[in-house]
Amino acid sequence: MNSPLVSVVIPLFNKEKYILSTLESVIKQDYKNIEIVLIDDGSVDNGFRKAREFLFENKMRFVQIVLETRENKGMTAAKNDGIKLSSGEFIAFLDADDVWCHNKLSEQVLFLITNHQVDMVLCNHIMLYENNNLPRAVSFLPIERKVVSWLLLTGFGGQTESAALVRRAALIEFGGFNPNLEMWAALDMTFKFSMEGRAGCVPKYLSGYRVLKSGWHNNKQDLISSHNFLISRMNGYDDYESILRFNLTLYLGFWNLRSSLTWDSLKHFLSLYLNHPIKTSRYLSQTINRVVFAIARAFFLRRQIRELKGLL
Repeated sequence: MNSPLVSVVIPLFNKEKYILSTLESVIKQDYKNIEIVLIDDGSVDNGFRKAREFLFENKMRFVQIVLETRENKGMTAAKNDGIKLSSGEFIAFLDADDVWCHNKLSEQVLFLITNHQVDMVLCNHIMLYENNNLPRAVSFLPIERKVVSWLLLTGFGGQTESAALVRRAALIEFGGFNPNLEMWAALDMTFKFSMEGRAGCVPKYLSGYRVLKSGWHNNKQDLISSHNFLISRMNGYDDYESILRFNLTLYLGFWNLRSSLTWDSLKHFLSLYLNHPIKTSRYLSQTINRVVFAIARAFFLRRQIRELKGLL
């Protein structure tokens, strides 16, 4: 198999506790032609120092190591800077607290080499919880439908931040990630590729998404502002605006109910249900089904889960 250079772009912000296991999962890849591009986004812990020492201890593993530290600009800016500093024909993104199975890159490189019409390839992933919740296995096929369900908050996200391998030329063509978005920059990028038929997925569980209580996915305000920006300022989302706004209201109502079971949160959710019983019931059914099936799928992936947990 042809072995083009893969640049692994890792944005780092205050992940001292996790960054070494993330880097270990890159070192253990069975794909050899790898460049590391690590962007420290103004961390105030010792994560960057530890990562730098670890990488230079293992410098013979990589074709090149690119390190940069600067003031905090946000994860989207860090990824875009990583793209600019990278040299690879293919670029893989990896959050500083996630991990990969050993064959993640080799499977995805093979996919892009043999599917010339595809510019972004994802993989199925496993959600690993720090609070010992049962792991969840998230399938991302069929990809076009799953991207839309991600947008509409009725499905799990595609975890592009750690599951994507993308042709460098296509990233340059798209101008990188939208600098006006943080939480949903990856969704926007994946949506664009998918709607043009340029996204694919390796149907194997190759990435581990570490779900932390302090994770950015819990930033409610960023979720709201990102959605508002998508549907009010950007082309391509008009067909989804009505249901997206309603589902966001439901999602936030359900979020408040789970976070704090109070009379106010319960009253708000009951009001949504009584005013829109069919839509609310459908949304709840979709939410429950995706969780149940994700937990059930994970039961049959014990080998992959053992490998990923062994890195945590």
